[in-house]
Amino acid sequence: MISPTNAILTGLAVADMLVMTTYFPYSIHNFIRYGLTESEKYSKGWAIFTLIHAHSSIVSHTISIWLTVILAVWRYIAVSFPTDSKQWCNMSRAKCVIVFIYVACPIFCLPNYLTFTINTYYVNHTDMDTYTYK
Repeated sequence: MISPTNAILTGLAVADMLVMTTYFPYSIHNFIRYGLTESEKYSKGWAIFTLIHAHSSIVSHTISIWLTVILAVWRYIAVSFPTDSKQWCNMSRAKCVIVFIYVACPIFCLPNYLTFTINTYYVNHTDMDTYTYK
């Protein structure tokens, strides 16, 4: 079952797995754990993790979207040009396209990296001063 279509689908599966690797700890910390104080929930470490999670999720989703577009284009070529599709949609081109998408998407997401920042908030609780990061 080694084919260009399966190679693209494998690249798509890897991108989707990358989304889930950071989503599990994020969802456990923010939705499943309860009883956390504000300084525990919004610590600097979790703010940095959330920033990394936001960036990696956007990049992984972008990779998934473009691999899905490539798959649709290849299917269109296979249906519209059945005699030439074997020449145009071969394994070496599939590998090149997959590598290009995995390299280009983080570069194309650079403007998005500049939109997210970590802000420090001063919280004054009775006799304890803490900082939270959001």
